[in-house]
Amino acid sequence: MTYLDGWPELPVLPIDRAVLLNASRLRSELGNKLPDAIHVATALAEDCDRFVTSDKGIALPSGIDLARWDRLE
Repeated sequence: MTYLDGWPELPVLPIDRAVLLNASRLRSELGNKLPDAIHVATALAEDCDRFVTSDKGIALPSGIDLARWDRLE
């Protein structure tokens, strides 16, 4: 993960069974692809209130604000 080594505010986190089960539920509820659902489930597990992405089609549950890479200041 050399690219992310310079971004301490973007840690790479392990995925556990609870995250995968929640990802499965979120995929069904929100219609996201599995990798996106895993990212969202991980954000929820870490109590994130903002989700940064360049994916214009991702759906998020209430309680997480969407921040787009191209609009960050």
